Amino acid sequence: MLKIGRHFCIALGILACIGWGALSVQAETAPIVHIELDAARTPQIGDTFFVAISVSGDTCINAFDLGVTYDREMLELTGTDEGGSAFPFWIDIGSASNGVVRLAGGSLGTCLTHNPSEIIRLAFRAKVDGATTVALESGSILLAHDGKGTHLNPIEEALLVNIDMSEGVVGDAWAASHAEDQEGPEPFTIVLIQAPAILGDGYYIAFYTQDTGSGMASYEVMEYDETAINPKNGLWRPSGYLYALSDQTLESDIYVRAWDKAGNATTVLMTTETAKTFAGIVD
Repeated sequence: MLKIGRHFCIALGILACIGWGALSVQAETAPIVHIELDAARTPQIGDTFFVAISVSGDTCINAFDLGVTYDREMLELTGTDEGGSAFPFWIDIGSASNGVVRLAGGSLGTCLTHNPSEIIRLAFRAKVDGATTVALESGSILLAHDGKGTHLNPIEEALLVNIDMSEGVVGDAWAASHAEDQEGPEPFTIVLIQAPAILGDGYYIAFYTQDTGSGMASYEVMEYDETAINPKNGLWRPSGYLYALSDQTLESDIYVRAWDKAGNATTVLMTTETAKTFAGIVD
């Protein structure tokens, strides 16, 4: 299974991430991971439909590292929808290999507000008729928000999917959910940070946001200084939650653009004046 990434945890640490990745004994109360069909009808051959993954229980969950198994002969993974997820931070959001979907991420450590709480919805296309199972891979874990990252081995409720022969119009829940999303991700804040003991010298920015429609797709960062002669000046570059600034003089305005899966974007600006104020630099 995946390890919680160091740089990822640093970014969350600046934004109140607590207790990820620690080793400890298994908790007494095991949460339940529910795998359920989220469709208006029994899937037919050619249909794209959602399978909802959620968790319930009395323990506050901080992070998770799950594998979801499916039969590649019968189902094709076509996408993910984390717009309704209770967990906004992701390390692996649906990479698939040999019939296993990887899901790793977490929250800021607050207790679950719904029971069950949604983790993600997986979109599958039905390839052939028959019965097939979507289940949790052995070794999947949840991490408790207890200051120690206690490992919780979940109880699973697997899903048996029955696929019928096509009898008319093929349904596409994935496309429909994207068409309904007309708004960009939520506004967010850019934070300037330094962590020389872990990251080395230099300035970084950290940020995150959510999209409750189609879910988050990606981030881009642009640094712009109208007086600079730099081939990278004014170019959008892909980024994760943590970004090492190219302009360590903080003379550039910093733009972060967040995209959702429906193609909507939200852009936030940190001016050079704001960056210098964060850094305690007085011109």
